[in-house]
Amino acid sequence: MNLPGIVARRLDRRPLPMRMGLLDSDFVREGIVRQPAACEDGQRVPARAGTFEWWYFDFHLDDGTIVVVNFLTKPMSRVGEGIRPHVKITVTSPDGRERRVENWVGEGAFRASAETCDVVMGESTVSGDLHHYEVHAVAEDVVVDFAMDGIAPPWRPGCGKMYYGEDETSFFGWMVPVPFGRVKGRLTTGGLTREVAGTGYHDHNYGNVAMSELVESWWWSRTQLGEYTIIAVELIASAKYGGVKSPLFMLAKGDWMLTDDGSRMILHRHNAFIHPKSRKKVENRLVFDYRDDALQVALELQRKSDIYALDLLDYFPRWKAAAARLMGIRPWYLRFRGAARLDVTRNGQHEHLEGESVYELMAFGSTV
Repeated sequence: MNLPGIVARRLDRRPLPMRMGLLDSDFVREGIVRQPAACEDGQRVPARAGTFEWWYFDFHLDDGTIVVVNFLTKPMSRVGEGIRPHVKITVTSPDGRERRVENWVGEGAFRASAETCDVVMGESTVSGDLHHYEVHAVAEDVVVDFAMDGIAPPWRPGCGKMYYGEDETSFFGWMVPVPFGRVKGRLTTGGLTREVAGTGYHDHNYGNVAMSELVESWWWSRTQLGEYTIIAVELIASAKYGGVKSPLFMLAKGDWMLTDDGSRMILHRHNAFIHPKSRKKVENRLVFDYRDDALQVALELQRKSDIYALDLLDYFPRWKAAAARLMGIRPWYLRFRGAARLDVTRNGQHEHLEGESVYELMAFGSTV
């Protein structure tokens, strides 16, 4: 036993490194090129203990209904365990009433291709090629049968991975095959089926360490105003990794990518208050500010209402949840509806647009 080495490591409280994979060597390491490929929306990690993966969709229908569908290999709180495939569907009506249902399937009822997005979880399936997706999700009496065609181009920040630790073997992966698309299909709830249409979004997450170990919190937003699609994120690493802020930003107009240089984006937070349910500090007003020589962008989000607030400890084993509460760990997921204002200045030409946005705060740590 190397006792001096153990003592030295305990005394050394320097944070571990983390970084976004932006280097040419990172693309070589991952076996990909700068332009996203269909295989990147296929299965990216083995479905086993020590990994997680999910394919997430949300749809905003023309009548005001919001439908969220997520295909997960396991719960976020059980990364160290074997797979427990399940599909989650949340339907929020225009008046705010919410229905959340899940369909858990056996390990043998799950399969996924590594070549493209082709996922089966029992009765539920999703397939796509970065441009067109077919989503069929079933849970209890809710059935989602949607087809979505992408408009904004597929995107990921850098190579789509954040690397953690000295040896960079821990990682979190994220890509957005459809930042914005058009959707149509059928939605069944309560035995009633109706034809629907609207807009949609799809992203894909995977990793080999519980996100709560890597991340303190993040603000995430996606906004569609006029022809513009904006994805703006500020991710803050856990104290173990120095609390480093990682800004991520994408602006597209139609199918044309204007910028995805997150290093030029700063998040300004205003009008903080203590959220009554989560007891987290939440800012009522956010401004994502991007500037380069030819392009200046300001996306302002003004909170109007909560869509939902989830205590993530409710999804942990009871003993883990009790231990976390004793240690003051209070992870919450908050989703908001807000007024959105966008100012874009390109080569001296200014545009101002207003509308609505749905955005979220994921707060893993004891404070935000």
